Amino acid sequence: MPRTAIRALLVALLIVSMGPLATAQDQPGLVGVQISPTRVEQDLDGRGFVFQVSIKNNESTPREIRLRITGLGHDLDGRPTFPEPSAAAEAVAIEGEDRFVLQPGATGTTTLRGRIPSGQPALYGALVARYSVPGEDDGQVAIRSQVASYFLLRGPKPWRQTLRAVDVGVLPPTDEQAEAGGPYTVFGAAKNTGNAHLYARGTMRIFKNGELLDVVKLPENAIVPGYARRIGGTWEPEEVPDGTYHLEAVLRDPEVTMEGDVEFFDGYLEATAAEIAEMRGVEEQVSLAVVNTGTIAFAPSVTLVATRGGEEVSTETFALEELEPDGVDELVWEPELGPGLYDVTAQVADPEGDLLDQDVTGLKVPGPPWLWIAIGVAVALLLMLLFLWRRRRAEESPREVATRPQQPRSGTGRPAARPAPQPVGSSRPPGAPPPPPPPPPGR
Repeated sequence: MPRTAIRALLVALLIVSMGPLATAQDQPGLVGVQISPTRVEQDLDGRGFVFQVSIKNNESTPREIRLRITGLGHDLDGRPTFPEPSAAAEAVAIEGEDRFVLQPGATGTTTLRGRIPSGQPALYGALVARYSVPGEDDGQVAIRSQVASYFLLRGPKPWRQTLRAVDVGVLPPTDEQAEAGGPYTVFGAAKNTGNAHLYARGTMRIFKNGELLDVVKLPENAIVPGYARRIGGTWEPEEVPDGTYHLEAVLRDPEVTMEGDVEFFDGYLEATAAEIAEMRGVEEQVSLAVVNTGTIAFAPSVTLVATRGGEEVSTETFALEELEPDGVDELVWEPELGPGLYDVTAQVADPEGDLLDQDVTGLKVPGPPWLWIAIGVAVALLLMLLFLWRRRRAEESPREVATRPQQPRSGTGRPAARPAPQPVGSSRPPGAPPPPPPPPPGR
């Protein structure tokens, strides 16, 4: 695909995703199976929740539906991502069947019931419905798709809602935009460093040679904890941009400011760009590939963060080698994590620290093999009991020898003295006088 076509597609996707975590299924006619609502957002009085989701088959033939619970994240432009495995799957239960067939025009209803885990102020996840023609198996070449209903649930306050500025700039324009002098997408990017989702909005001021040229509104959009997002707006300059422009963005709420310079060459903006591809978590490690989608060579850096329950537990930054345009570099991360489910977020930046892309995956770190540990403990206890039993026997053996009757020693020529016989009983009649004593020896 030509680079201009790729850029046009990326900008089109950005415009589509300007709504808070917008998805393609919000546009009618794009999918054959419809899910409703596509978004559930609630501030709960407690931690428990229950809500229903409807799935309708708009196709002229039956569709098999398969349901699953996933985590919820988003890329820099707000498009949702659904990391698996995720702790959300343990906190939310699908009541009833998770696999069924919908006839043409039929609607099915699913109930989700769950609870925000203790110690966490919020829960983010999605019900993903994958649909296909009944009877298809994984070995067949078939068209499958999915729709999702994602949920943003906040428990009782207090929440911690904080933002950190990460970037300000202009998205690289398409050839058509450059030739026409716009419109361009300007943005301020910030990371949600709190523990509950928030909505950021703001304004962008554009200067040239110290003169204010334009003020662009940056519409409100949601940011999930632990993720960064570009809050973008449309800039329509009065003339084709050329030269250096200074950008100042203010985002709120809470308020953060950021500023930087961009350079245009007769409507074209040469800038670094990169994408994270093929990110996945398998067997206690995370692998990904970084693709240079820009027009100049640069050395990107990748920061990987593992979170559990919304709290960061491990992070590491890798400096990659210089990549030429369309160049690819692969990376494997093996974090030292305890047993459990984690969300791992990757962010790629250029040497100036400008954030270029963001992706997320789920990682399951298995616990110790409890069965073998139990067997090992049982064997160790048996061996300890056997050792104690033998030790006790060894301590008792000398006592038995000391109390045993002594036998005559061989070679003395003397018979051993025999004990005097003891009376066993008496046979004299009752009242008879006792017998006389025996005579003295020698008489």
